Amino acid sequence: MILEAVQVAKLIKLVDARTQLFLTQKQLADLTTDEEGNRRVTPNVISNCENGLPIRRMSAWAILDGLNKVRTQKNMPLLDFDQMDWKLQGDGGTEEK
Repeated sequence: MILEAVQVAKLIKLVDARTQLFLTQKQLADLTTDEEGNRRVTPNVISNCENGLPIRRMSAWAILDGLNKVRTQKNMPLLDFDQMDWKLQGDGGTEEK
C-alpha cells in the first residue's frame, strides 16, 4: 500500500497579513485609494472581513492590492487572492449586493 502525503495549504487570515506589516485597519484602508485618491474600502469593511463577515469581491481585491503595495516596498513576496481566507458575498449562499 502506498500512502501519498497531501499538503493542505493553510489560508492566510487578513488580520495576520495586516499585522505582519504593522498596519492598522485605517492605514490599510488608506492604501486602497483609486487613481483619483478616493478610498475604495473603509476600515469598517476591513474589520468586518477580519471578524468573518462576508465582503464584496471588489473590496477583497482592493485590500489585497493595499497589502501588496506595502509588501513590495518591504521586498516581501506578494500575496495571491487564493492564499487569503476571504468570506465573500455570493459564495456559499450569501446574496451579493
